Order: sequence, then C-alpha cells, then structure tokens
Amino acid sequence: MSGLVYVDLDAVRLVVDGVAHRLRLARMPLNGERLVTLCRVEALAAFGWEPVNVVPATCGVCAELHASHRTAESARLRACAERVAEPTGYPAPAGLTHVPDQPSRGLRRPPQRRELTS
Repeated sequence: MSGLVYVDLDAVRLVVDGVAHRLRLARMPLNGERLVTLCRVEALAAFGWEPVNVVPATCGVCAELHASHRTAESARLRACAERVAEPTGYPAPAGLTHVPDQPSRGLRRPPQRRELTS
C-alpha cells in the first residue's frame, strides 16, 4: 500500500545559520535548488532526515513581511466578499421574517445576562 504526503508550502521554512526564514513557494523545491527568502537571504535547498534538537530562531524581517502580506490578502478577500454580498435587487424569500440568532461556525456566542431566581 502507498500513500501521498501533502506538505503545506506556507509552513516550509528555510533554516540558515540557526535562523528560520519564510519563503513563498509555488511547489516543493528540489534538492540543491537556489532559494531566496522574503528578507533576500539566498541558500541552496537541502533536506535532512536526522531529528533536530535545537529550535531555530525566527527571522524578524521575514515574519513582519509575511504578516503584512497576510493582512493585505485578508483585506483584499474581505473587499471581494463585500462586493459579492451587495444586494442583487431580488426580493427576499416569502416567510423570511427572522434570521435565527446563532453564532457562526467556530465562533462562540458572547455571554448572555441571566437573572438568578431563588
């Protein structure tokens, strides 16, 4: 029996001199392929099978650039969703007078006030 290994390309880090850098990858790099990180560090891709006993430090420049890119991408997606959610001019379905007050998937409902009775 065989199985496929899926790798999240956003989770791949390039560790150079004990510092983990972020990359933008379209595919998994080949061994020996030249890679350029977000902070412009260049290195050749190498894969190791030995377990790592040291946690590498995070490159602050790469982390900041990645965070700003994610923020811009989220804003772009939000703007796109708002355009899609604009009224279409179609009438609302008959009988729809109340939308149930249920939290969205994954979100908690805020605490509700309750009166204590003895």
